[in-house]
Amino acid sequence: MAKIDIITNPNYRGQGLGKVVGQEFINKCLEKNVLPAWDCDNSNKASKALAHKLGFSNEENYTLYVLK
Repeated sequence: MAKIDIITNPNYRGQGLGKVVGQEFINKCLEKNVLPAWDCDNSNKASKALAHKLGFSNEENYTLYVLK
C-alpha cells in the first residue's frame, strides 16, 4: 500500500497540478501492483475534493497518535 499526500505550493494551487501528479502516482502504483490510498485530515476539504476527483471513495475515520 502507498499512502498519498500531495502538497502544492500556494502560488500554484487551483491549476490542476495536484490532479496531474496524483493521477501519475496512482498509475505507477497500479503498474507495480501497489494499492494507492488517500490520507488526509477530515477537515481538509480541498484534499478530500481532489481525492474524489481521482476516484477515491469509501471514507474511513481513524485515530492518529502523535508523540509530543
